[in-house]
Amino acid sequence: MLKELTISTTFVAQDLISDILYRYSHDGVNIEEELSFVKVKAYFDADKLDEIMPAILNEIETLKDNAVFDLGLLEMSINDVNENLWYEEWKKDYRPIEVGNIKIIPNWLEDSADGKISIKIDPNQSFGSGEHESTQMCLEFLQEIPLQDKKVVDVGCGSGILAIAAKALGADEVEAYDIDENAVKNAKKNAKYNGYADIKVGNSNKLNKVKGIFDVVVANITSEVLKSLAKDLDRCMSLGGCVIISGILVELEKEVIEVFLKLGFNVQGRKQKGEWVAFRLTK
Repeated sequence: MLKELTISTTFVAQDLISDILYRYSHDGVNIEEELSFVKVKAYFDADKLDEIMPAILNEIETLKDNAVFDLGLLEMSINDVNENLWYEEWKKDYRPIEVGNIKIIPNWLEDSADGKISIKIDPNQSFGSGEHESTQMCLEFLQEIPLQDKKVVDVGCGSGILAIAAKALGADEVEAYDIDENAVKNAKKNAKYNGYADIKVGNSNKLNKVKGIFDVVVANITSEVLKSLAKDLDRCMSLGGCVIISGILVELEKEVIEVFLKLGFNVQGRKQKGEWVAFRLTK
């Protein structure tokens, strides 16, 4: 059973509420505009919502304490959703996502011959469908780096988009890891669907199963996890390699980047889309 969590807010605050819900929802976020307010809707597996609801409420309270503009009533409601009907309606509005020379296409749409690198995914469980700014900035960074014959690891791989993109851009060996077993299954399926069954996809907590050294380390995860994994990401990076970190809210970038600077990293690139930032770091 799928659950729909709805939060009413103001037009100016809709992105902030959406970003909070997006971090926890594996099934996407929708926005419905009313005359004077906005309804932000997110979708969750029923058995997961009770588990993550305290964290969502905590982030909402933190936002209320620090907001410099009107957040609105922030009224919440939870409703049951017919998953099959919801999914079919959602598919009708889904469109390919283009980031530079990469195009992400749901597996029910036909590809157009336009010369772009196409990545087909099953976004049914949406462990990253390329819509989020943090994913798009990683894709931009990957296209700026010569990946031919390089070794790449995707940490917190979700649907595997970044790992698949690295392989499509010429990387020789690619590995991808996530702590969510469903994400691992989804990434394996997507890698195989795109002809890259040789991408090594596995379950790893705190990178304990990641033993190799990589030219490019990509980590599109939350700020807190990035800080806790900084030393492990450093360990995985080869001499002369780089680390791409994303999933960082603008207001948290200073505390995140300071952790990496203390490890001897240098900032070689910074990107920002909306409230999100990403960095390319080297030593």
